Amino acid sequence: MSATRAAADGCDDDRLARAHLSRVVEPGDRRLRLRLQDRGAVDLVRQLRDGRGDEVWQARHDRLDGPTTALVASAARAGVGLVVPADGCWPPGFDDLDDLGPRDGPDGGAPVCLWVRGVLPPAAGAPPVASVVGSRAATAYGVHVAEELAAGLVDRGWTVVSGAAYGIDAAAHRGALAVEAPAGLPTVAVLAGGADRASPAGHDLLLRRVVERGGAVVSELPPGTRPAAYRFLLRNRLIAAWGAGTVVVEASFRSGALSTARTAAGLSRQVAAVPGPVTSGASSGTNRLLRDGASCVTGADDVVELFGPMGTAPLWDERRPGAVTGGGGGGPADGPTTPGVRGVEHLGDDAVRVWHALEGGRARPVVDLVCAVGLGERAVTSALALLELEGVVSHDGARWRRGAGRGRRPPVVP
Repeated sequence: MSATRAAADGCDDDRLARAHLSRVVEPGDRRLRLRLQDRGAVDLVRQLRDGRGDEVWQARHDRLDGPTTALVASAARAGVGLVVPADGCWPPGFDDLDDLGPRDGPDGGAPVCLWVRGVLPPAAGAPPVASVVGSRAATAYGVHVAEELAAGLVDRGWTVVSGAAYGIDAAAHRGALAVEAPAGLPTVAVLAGGADRASPAGHDLLLRRVVERGGAVVSELPPGTRPAAYRFLLRNRLIAAWGAGTVVVEASFRSGALSTARTAAGLSRQVAAVPGPVTSGASSGTNRLLRDGASCVTGADDVVELFGPMGTAPLWDERRPGAVTGGGGGGPADGPTTPGVRGVEHLGDDAVRVWHALEGGRARPVVDLVCAVGLGERAVTSALALLELEGVVSHDGARWRRGAGRGRRPPVVP
């Protein structure tokens, strides 16, 4: 049996087929949503086994190391389980993601499956959920407010969902773990890499505590996947969809937390913000949200009143004239900092993905980049051409690397 067929061997039911697709399809790929509706997961995997899959998906499938059934088994031994839409613990809010329009974030659609470290309770009896997010570059004020807010929510029987990043996210998780959770599931950390590894690495102990205290660490990416910067924005759509609403505690104009607020608004969820000092740049994004109509909250009681059963109408709409649109295209402040990324953002999402895939100094051929970023060969080569014109990448024959080509002067990148 060929390695191509062996990778999908045994994936003959919906659960294992979805696990296999999570290995070859980039999160949020809208084509997968449509093809799942048309053909189903098992048939899509059968096409890959026969070498008839989508260009990018087939390229990734052909490079898989080991069968998916073995990955699922090893993940289970490591405490990471597989959750699919047919399971009773599937977050019901994820279904709304399929209704998002193309402009609602970098991509959209419900995840094909979830990899979960810890346990998710049945959705029918799960506590209500509030998403609490904010900047990595948090101040002492923001950290204090996030911890108090999260602790108060858990004490009132709510679950706090966030992204486990430094700053406000970590403070929200710590606050949620600081009190006894009367309803169970105090907090959920949604990662942009595999659920089996800490992201960021400095939060290994925090994520272990999340699981030990009855919470969960969740990702739509299979175990072993390293986080990539562009996946943090994709991760944010899950945070926005999971909660009854999103609270932005502290965020600058360029904070990636604002993308979570925009997605929440697009999903008709509540959007709230904590006011901050007008002299603090760390609160410029949240104060702008408030100016544009987001609800003002200062504690857990405000959030419960707003997000609870009586609070059904979203009070902030990203389509309002003057509403915050992400601070002029800034990158996610809760993702890993990559020198120079702001210098290529104006070239578009495809160029940003390719730029990140070239980090580390290693020269890579186009076929490697196709598999790494989940884009077709034409899209990758177009992105490389734009990056080359910008003077930030060069090639030696068929291999591309970061850095200006001979005789070119690299631009000054902030």
